[in-house]
Amino acid sequence: MARLGHLAGTTDTEKVLKMTKPGKRSEQRIQKTVDAAGELRELFTKAAPSCPTELASTVAIDIADLAEVANEHLRHLRRLLRLAQQQPSSEVLDDLLGKLSFNFEWHGNYHMKSLKQSVPKLQRHLRRKRIEG
Repeated sequence: MARLGHLAGTTDTEKVLKMTKPGKRSEQRIQKTVDAAGELRELFTKAAPSCPTELASTVAIDIADLAEVANEHLRHLRRLLRLAQQQPSSEVLDDLLGKLSFNFEWHGNYHMKSLKQSVPKLQRHLRRKRIEG
């Protein structure tokens, strides 16, 4: 799923769908991811009112997208296990392994790096509320 940080604060899934032009199944996955990110953003902004919306959105989007990375990995794993029962071509295996690698190396690492920077900031806002509250 594409980075959706510029949609922070919006629940308008149609914007995301226009950007990505997915198929029906992908559209449903995108909807779930956007909905989850919106719910997480609300949770973070309620729990830490001093937290900027952009920061809460960044953390929420990264967490929701990492869930999609995990789901994508499971889809690839199921496909690999089905292929284990067959005699797949080396091209099919190469393609699937490339998708697995890309999913984790680029997509997963991107969100992990972002979370490594943004979660401590969100935690400071949460601690500030406990100290002030």
